[in-house]
Amino acid sequence: MAYSDRELLARIIQCEAGGEGDNGMKAVASVIMNRVNASEGEYARVSQGGNIRSIIFQARSI
Repeated sequence: MAYSDRELLARIIQCEAGGEGDNGMKAVASVIMNRVNASEGEYARVSQGGNIRSIIFQARSI
C-alpha cells in the first residue's frame, strides 16, 4: 500500500530531524517544500510540477 504524500512527508521529516525539535523538523519541511515549489533548475525538473514523492525519492547525486 502506498503512503499518501502527507504521510510520506511526515515520515521523512521524522527520520531526518525527529530528535532535533520543532525548529529542526520545520527546517527539513521547508527544504523539501522549497524543492517541490522550485520554478526552475534541477529541482523543478525532478518535481514534475510539484510532486513531493519525486523529490523525496530523487536519486542521490554524487
